[in-house]
Amino acid sequence: MAGLKLQDMKKGKKELTGNHVGDYKPNPYSYEHRVTLDDSALTKLGVDTPKVGDVFDVMAHGHVTSVSQDEGENGRKSRRVELQLKKMGAQKQAKKGKSMLDAVNEGIASAKDED
Repeated sequence: MAGLKLQDMKKGKKELTGNHVGDYKPNPYSYEHRVTLDDSALTKLGVDTPKVGDVFDVMAHGHVTSVSQDEGENGRKSRRVELQLKKMGAQKQAKKGKSMLDAVNEGIASAKDED
């Protein structure tokens, strides 16, 4: 996990253009990137019911279950990969201080310094 860089999955402005009524501003994050956790999953993860807007750090181990790639008539390529998350951890991010990922990265860096 050392060197893991989190990427912002926000769609680019080009994908958000179109005829929108009034001041409507679409959510720049795709529903395709959402993960739904039911009561059983929340219990396994030891997560109390959060509030909308809470921020969580999530680490996951997933297996590729489907891969597709094609090229349309206009030459535009399309790719899609489905992942089945088999192992996952989630923890509410502390209001102040560092995230779980920061703590893991610091621990790895510290261990390397001791070698």
